[in-house]
Amino acid sequence: MVIASLLSIPIIYGVPLLFVGLDDINMVRHFDHGESEIALGWLKAYTNGPLFSGNLDIYMAYPKFFYNLAGVVLYPLAMVSELDYKTIVITWRILNMIFAGLASIALFVLARCILQSTLAAYISALLLSITPEFLIWSSNVRPNPLEQLLIFLGLLGCLKILGKPTTKWFIVSTILTALAFATKFGSIPLALLIPLISIYCIWTKRTQKDEFTKLIKTYSTLFTICLPIAVFLGLLITILLSVSL
Repeated sequence: MVIASLLSIPIIYGVPLLFVGLDDINMVRHFDHGESEIALGWLKAYTNGPLFSGNLDIYMAYPKFFYNLAGVVLYPLAMVSELDYKTIVITWRILNMIFAGLASIALFVLARCILQSTLAAYISALLLSITPEFLIWSSNVRPNPLEQLLIFLGLLGCLKILGKPTTKWFIVSTILTALAFATKFGSIPLALLIPLISIYCIWTKRTQKDEFTKLIKTYSTLFTICLPIAVFLGLLITILLSVSL
């Protein structure tokens, strides 16, 4: 019941607004200049493929994870039919309604772990889900709801690391943080939090020789494995960007 109610709030708010202002691109621009610019910029990308790099207003150039995630639907659709701005905007709005509901649920789980109270956690998540700005983003085309979802999940992973530092939760938290950063730049503080938590965990275990040694070996192994992978991915992305259409 709790999960269903949190998931339904952005959907109840967003469904009536799903087709608002889509009769003409100038109407979209009238309601939200950003929506029209983002939609027109990505229309060319979805039509030409994921390596296409078109002109986009620098103030509307968000990181690409959310929009490429929508591309799971929109790239194939553009191959079999003529894609227009309406389909793109509707797809983005639907995804944001879903991600906003999932973000509320993630906050509920996170708050329950911290507060140890289902009621307090539900109130926290409910207050977020009925916040006007949160509801606006849930019916918009910007990537804020997905970013918030990934941040809450990343913080949940950080709690798991604090409870019991393991390789699994370190990797999961790092991946979630990277995806949040690839969605929107507001997750930068979380990227700094994970290494600080890791240092804190190592510091608290300094008097326990076996645990301390185990943690040092774990993080050393992670660094040894992850550094070459990060360098490889960085080079790969650089090459892909250099040959983009």
